[in-house]
Amino acid sequence: MKKVFDDLHGYVSLNDIEVRLLDHPLIQRLRRIKQTSLAFMVYPGAVNTRFSHTIGTLHLTSKLGEILEDKGFVTEDEIGKLRIAALLHDIGQFPFSHSLGGFFMSKNFSNSDFGDMLISLTDIKDIINEGGYSYTEIKDILWGGSSLRPVIDSDVDVDRMDYLLRDSKYSGVQLGSIDLQRLMDNVNYEDGRIKIHEKGLYSAENFFIARLHMYQAVYYHKTIVGYELLLRKIYSDMIEECGVPGTPGELREIVQGNGMFMWDDEWIYSRLYDCYSTANNDTLKEKIWNFINRRGPKMIYDEPYPQTGSDIHDILEKLESSNIPKDSIYPIEEDISIIDKKRISFMRAGVELSIDETGFLLKSVPSRLSINRVYVDAIFAPKAREIIP
Repeated sequence: MKKVFDDLHGYVSLNDIEVRLLDHPLIQRLRRIKQTSLAFMVYPGAVNTRFSHTIGTLHLTSKLGEILEDKGFVTEDEIGKLRIAALLHDIGQFPFSHSLGGFFMSKNFSNSDFGDMLISLTDIKDIINEGGYSYTEIKDILWGGSSLRPVIDSDVDVDRMDYLLRDSKYSGVQLGSIDLQRLMDNVNYEDGRIKIHEKGLYSAENFFIARLHMYQAVYYHKTIVGYELLLRKIYSDMIEECGVPGTPGELREIVQGNGMFMWDDEWIYSRLYDCYSTANNDTLKEKIWNFINRRGPKMIYDEPYPQTGSDIHDILEKLESSNIPKDSIYPIEEDISIIDKKRISFMRAGVELSIDETGFLLKSVPSRLSINRVYVDAIFAPKAREIIP
């Protein structure tokens, strides 16, 4: 048994198998991957890591697991499996998280695909099996159809519980009061649905409002997203110019060569420096200089709720036809789930009620957040704003 001190939750206990997993180089890699991608470009304190979040998620898994065990929803053995899943839930994070994650997602290679690759091709799978667990079961909890999956991955899960509090603390963005204890005391997971006792209504409202505000103020802050798009473009260009891995097959070769422990935020910075010094592509070098020295692209179009007939592609055509280089234009269209209201209900005197039948605040929280923006390199921003008033 070992204890690790977490600045959010205090001392967190781990058994021998969990210590072996936490000490594995591919989990230690998460010490060098920032939880909030490039949020530190706007919020200097937002340098908390995926590693500390992993420890926090493990802690909350134990707390919620014990509550669910007392209610008869899970067994002690299932709590052990959930703890292993919590330790591994972020193993497939890319350097700078969402920045490069978006690049590989465009190649149909997700965090879960990467995580499965890292576990199945390394001795992590053996450590799990030696601990008396089955990787097949853990994989099902992480990314499959296990009845335990909602504890780790759902609209009310231990992952979100930890990162909302942790990211708020380090970014400095105040969320108000989130009573996680009361929320955990009143949540159940049944048949893929989330059922919350009415005593947890206000805690649930605060939780989802906090989630919405963090997406607006941090995760999709206009400046932060601009730098993520810039880094994504730089990385794409570096594949040909500077030999960084750009396909799942190349990542697999690195994993099989035991070199993936180096693939972190610091590795990206080292490649940026090397590429800036050696590349012959002046445009790429300028983008690297702009990124490192915080001269990021500027947002020139933002329409969260596009009007009928409005098309972001029309904006791009106008910019390109005005001689703004295509490589200097960064569009983004994303639809982010905030709350799936069909999968959440509230229990009152044994009667199941929908969100629309309960709290006013939750009814007003949008189910999804739509991001439709266009950025351009700063040098072209004045001209672009004349074209797109």
